[in-house]
Amino acid sequence: MCSPCAVVRAASCPVVVVRPKDYHAFVPPEIEPACPSCLDIRSETNGATPWCAQHGGGDERRGHIHYEARP
Repeated sequence: MCSPCAVVRAASCPVVVVRPKDYHAFVPPEIEPACPSCLDIRSETNGATPWCAQHGGGDERRGHIHYEARP
């Protein structure tokens, strides 16, 4: 009987190795509670303004541009 490692090393074709999932090791990230000021603004504007002044950062329509700077 061959061990799985020997099969992977000796194979002349691609080999797929499947391991059982350990769902108990996964810890979901904690979700932070909503900012009370943001909730107040949403309530006051009926959802038209989603963020408070601290989290809005100005114009919400502005996108983010990601690029690498070349030297």
